[in-house]
Amino acid sequence: MYSVATEELVRLLRGHSDLVTGVQLVPHNHLQLYSSSLDGTVKLWDFTDGILIKTFTIGYKLLALYALPTSEDSVFVIIPKRGERDTFQLVSVKLTKGTGQDTEAKEVSVILEGVDVSPKCTAFGRECEYVASVKGTNLQVYFFKRKQLNRFSLRAKTAKGGNNIFTCVACHPQEDCIATGHADGKIRLWRNFNHRREYTYSTLHWHHDRVMDLAFSAEGITIINSNLRFSKTIQGLIKAREVRTGLVVDPRTKALVLNGEPGHLQFYCLQTDRQLYSLDIVQQEYIHQAGLNQYDLVRVAFSAQGKWLATVEERRETDLELQLKLWLFDEETQSFKLNTRISMPHEGRITAMCFRDTDELEDDSLMLVTAGRDCVFKVWVILEDTDPEVEWSAHLNVVVLQPDPLSEHIAAVSWFLRESSLFVFKPSEPRPICIQRKLCKERVQFAAFVPRDVPETIGSEKYLWLRRSQLFFLTERQELMTVSIKPLEERLTLSSKQLLHTPAHVLPSASFLCPIFINSLLISKENKSAEKVPEEVEMESEEAEDDSDEENNVTEMKQEDTMPIESLGETTYKLSKAEEKELRKIRKVDYSWISVF
Repeated sequence: MYSVATEELVRLLRGHSDLVTGVQLVPHNHLQLYSSSLDGTVKLWDFTDGILIKTFTIGYKLLALYALPTSEDSVFVIIPKRGERDTFQLVSVKLTKGTGQDTEAKEVSVILEGVDVSPKCTAFGRECEYVASVKGTNLQVYFFKRKQLNRFSLRAKTAKGGNNIFTCVACHPQEDCIATGHADGKIRLWRNFNHRREYTYSTLHWHHDRVMDLAFSAEGITIINSNLRFSKTIQGLIKAREVRTGLVVDPRTKALVLNGEPGHLQFYCLQTDRQLYSLDIVQQEYIHQAGLNQYDLVRVAFSAQGKWLATVEERRETDLELQLKLWLFDEETQSFKLNTRISMPHEGRITAMCFRDTDELEDDSLMLVTAGRDCVFKVWVILEDTDPEVEWSAHLNVVVLQPDPLSEHIAAVSWFLRESSLFVFKPSEPRPICIQRKLCKERVQFAAFVPRDVPETIGSEKYLWLRRSQLFFLTERQELMTVSIKPLEERLTLSSKQLLHTPAHVLPSASFLCPIFINSLLISKENKSAEKVPEEVEMESEEAEDDSDEENNVTEMKQEDTMPIESLGETTYKLSKAEEKELRKIRKVDYSWISVF
């Protein structure tokens, strides 16, 4: 149960063991309601207190539920017909009064045969005198007092190619009038249907696609109809056709921002599971029709304080149409208002966009960075009460733009000749601070700056941008990589022995490990006398004496090689006893696993 005023969840009623298929207020007591389920029961609730009053067991799967003011002790439900597949009946069920909480409802009367399973395809008429049901191209109307059934049929296709299949039905609350919706978007109003041969109908064409639902207003003056669009959701996240904007967080409200209704941005609060509001970006009437190209919202970016919002719309007809819009937050309305519209900011699709992400600016200016498939990289300067201007641009095929939250730096990752390259720059300066070509052989999909707990000590000015944050990026093969200025030896802190016992799925790539691992196995070229090696062997334990003859031969060959190396004047290094001992242990380990790489 939700509050319409606050849109908050008021109460959660639990009791059914299967899918709930219908909810109806009790006509003579609006503080109670009926619910039906596929578990074959109808339950009576006091929803204000969340109390289950009674359970009526019917014994069929209940697919729809109707409660009428003229029938206080009975309800109408749609059930499957026994012995026939995909055939359904509208029946009347008498709710037996009893003292117990669980009661069996055995009095079931069939009203209509061959009805549609959807509850939108059955409706009750004025003062519950008749019931109308549609399925396929057939409309049937049953009059309760006269016990008369009238059937009407339409052709499946019209002469102009229209589709006459019924999709929903509604009855006028005060007059003998039935409204039906159809698959081609038409709405028909039926009158004089109490006579089989003298019925009339008028046709209204209001939709470009199938009519999903119909309802009359309480006075019967207005027809409320539904296509595929809705104006508001009470609670929760709207499921968009496609989330092309990605997941963005509004710095002002901390709400999750993404695609919502067609052409809209939804601001969704994660803490309360509630939509804060929906912002109409495209500002055009959305028409749902197969093959009709319309503007899609594809990119979103916020400034650091949430004052500015940038959006990109695109539409593909014969040529690509692009629109870059800048929105300014209005304190009075507590919403964004359109400030600037730029047509065709790039010659190709915009692949990345971000603001200069700093909390404090030296002046009132703001910088927006965009990159497109036209291989042009643009920096826009935004001043209030003036039109945005391009500060500078560069020809670069940028696929990812990521600002550093702790500085003015922006990382741009390009994709060219099947290689990713990294460019780090400040929007205020056209010259990059750092260029790292051939960053990796894969296309980078996402990147993120992660603030460091302790600022890094960096001597080179080229890498000062890594002092407060570390850059991570994810490739198409979902390999997570980072940028580091440390040498390879410092990055690989595991010893050879630890490396052998590390699970393969948590290790770096084999191309990275193999050179370092093999170098660790090479014996340093040193000048050692033949006499000291046997002394070292004698001091080892019995385990060392079991070394193979082949291993001893290797040692002798290395000893023989030391003499000519010394004559060349190379600097030699003598291993300590502990290092010699560790080296002999490594020789005993089976390294055949390297062959798998």
